[in-house]
Amino acid sequence: MFIKNKIFERKNLLKFLLNLNTLTKKLILIIIDTFCFLISFVFSLWLLNDDKFTISILIDYLWIFPAAIIIGIPLYLFTGQYKEITRYISSTLSYKLLKRNAILTFSIILVGQLFNFPTLSLKF
Repeated sequence: MFIKNKIFERKNLLKFLLNLNTLTKKLILIIIDTFCFLISFVFSLWLLNDDKFTISILIDYLWIFPAAIIIGIPLYLFTGQYKEITRYISSTLSYKLLKRNAILTFSIILVGQLFNFPTLSLKF
């Protein structure tokens, strides 16, 4: 009985999410993107500096997080990424995502160079 109720709840959740308006779906995707970037950023720093990972290392590169959000979210909004994701996912979308992320990466590197921030190695 418990399993049937759980499946029923998932179906209701899916229906609820599918029936949300486009703006709400985009906001949910932006929040998910922001959270995923933060987690992957900290995890990557930890992996690259495993034996010497400290809060000071995190603080040195913390400028990248707001730069990525300030540059990335408008880039994704203006290029229609969230509109495409909320409609469908195809192989051409993968190429567009690759291009957008390359633009975002080079923009962050440019900001770091312009403001003389500590930059990460290519391994990152």
